[in-house]
This record gives sequence, structure tokens and C-alpha cells, in this order.
Amino acid sequence: MSKILFLFEGSDTEPGIFEATVPVMLPDSNFVRSGKGVVCVYGTHIYTLYSRLKSDPGLDLVGLLMEHPDKYPTLRDALADTEVSAEAFEAIYLLFDYDGHVNMPRTADGSHLDGDAALKEMFDFFDDASENGKLLISYPMVEAIKHLSDEPSTHHDIVTAKCKGPHCPNSECPDRHDRSKCPKVREYYKGLVNNLHSHRCRTADIKAAEWAGIFMCHLKVGQLICGLTDSLPSQQSIFNFQIRNFISRPCPQVAVLSGFPYLYADYLGFRQLLTRLTTI
Repeated sequence: MSKILFLFEGSDTEPGIFEATVPVMLPDSNFVRSGKGVVCVYGTHIYTLYSRLKSDPGLDLVGLLMEHPDKYPTLRDALADTEVSAEAFEAIYLLFDYDGHVNMPRTADGSHLDGDAALKEMFDFFDDASENGKLLISYPMVEAIKHLSDEPSTHHDIVTAKCKGPHCPNSECPDRHDRSKCPKVREYYKGLVNNLHSHRCRTADIKAAEWAGIFMCHLKVGQLICGLTDSLPSQQSIFNFQIRNFISRPCPQVAVLSGFPYLYADYLGFRQLLTRLTTI
């Protein structure tokens, strides 16, 4: 049986959201419990992973992870009954945070690729779940799934979040080094989401109908960002519009957007996902 690999950045929030939403979005499937879905946690940002792949053109994602099989026991066990690891997975999904304040690791000559430029490359590389894998990004981070725009009808209604924090490139900003006004992105954003939506702190407590509303909102935000109405934008398009309309502002921000609904849209198909969300 071919399997599906899900690679998450973090060990707690991402797997928790996934486990809570699979029964809602795929009520007739038990592919996670049956072993068809293989969940792994990378444990750090996407830039480290991509740097390693770039340094060895002959290495694929599964091969990279299996350099440390004890770190990925579910993957090791999934590959135990196959001789060709590349054929073990019919699809690979990678869910990571934007992490706009991070650049690629420095090379031997001391140079490094800007994080936004690297992410553009990554969307070209991880653009198909059935090949290298499909990269899905949450802006600014996975907690975005719980932070919603209030019935957005234009891109002006979309909630935004700072994405560079004290690493903001705007050297003229008088608040650049004021932690109270320009705090660290990760510390600030997690606290903001929990304060705004305290009833969503425990993912397991979110009911099916609320998950449907959360997913519909994030799908709508993606369409508004890219000026679409009847189709779903690609991850590349979303990032390009984020750069153009939000990240490039004097005070860099991102339109708050979760990658999770786009995982299910890719797996099920956009229309089938919409049908599911409107019948919950």
C-alpha cells in the first residue's frame, strides 16, 4: 500500500491540528490510523531542510530524513516493507511556518541566500505532492489557523501580523529596537492568538462546524490576496502577493493565513473540499 508522508515543522501544534481535522475533513477515511498517513516532525524551520537538499542534488526528501532514522521512527517503520523508498509514498506534504526573519544557513564562503528569495525557490522545488513534495506555508506561523479575519470581503478586511520583528529591515523605523512596540514575532503572535481566541487554545475542543468556518475563512483570504473568486491560488501565487502587498511594506507584515486548508484542498480537490465544508 502506497502511503502519504506529512512532514510538520513543530512537534505539538501541527500534529494536534492535523489529528483534530482529519476526522472532520475526511470522515470516511482512516488513513492515519491505518498507517497510510505517516506523520513526521522536522523540528526546525524549512530553510535548514532546503539548505541540506541544495547541498546534495542527488538527495531526495525521504533520503534526507532517513539519514537519521531514529529521529523519524514512523518513517523508518513505513519504509521497512519496501525496497525502493522513492516509491513508498504517493504524496508528500510539508507544512511549515513563514519564518520571515530567517535566512538560509551560511555557506563555506560566508554568503547566504535571503529567506524570501529562498522560499521562492522552495515553492518551485516543492510544487507537486506526487513528486518532490508539496510545500504549504502558514503566515506568520501555524497559530494562524486560530486567528481569523472577520468575514473578509476585500483585501483591506484581512487581518495582518508583523513578520520580521526586531529583524525588520526598515532601519529608519523609530520602534525597531523597542521590544514593547516591535516584539519578537514568535513570542508576540502566539500570545496574541491565545488572548484573542482563548476558546481555541485547545485544538481538541474545537467542534466540526467551527473547523469548517475556520477553513472557509482561510480559503477566502487566499482568494482575496490573489484577486480570485472561483478558484484557489497556488502557494507560489499567495507568496508573490504577500511579498508585493504586505511583506514589502515599510513595516513588513503578512496577511494571516493557514496552510492547513490548502493541504486538504490539494488532497481532495478544491470543489470537493468546499462541498465538505458546506455540509458539516
